[in-house]
Amino acid sequence: LEAMAMGLPVVLTPAAATGIGGMDQRHFVVAESDEELTSTAAALIAHPPRARKIGRDAREAVRRRLDLPCV
Repeated sequence: LEAMAMGLPVVLTPAAATGIGGMDQRHFVVAESDEELTSTAAALIAHPPRARKIGRDAREAVRRRLDLPCV
């Protein structure tokens, strides 16, 4: 949640995504295996506009859910 609140794109395992209260591919990206975690992170690095969008959407979702004043 801290990384999401900072507007960073986050790659999570299915277990880590449980209870976050966001949507896969919108607020974070879920990856099942070590290989998928690596390739998903690399894909986000290779596509900055997508990474920025996920980060922005994640930040807003955390702000709304926790009623935090994000700066």
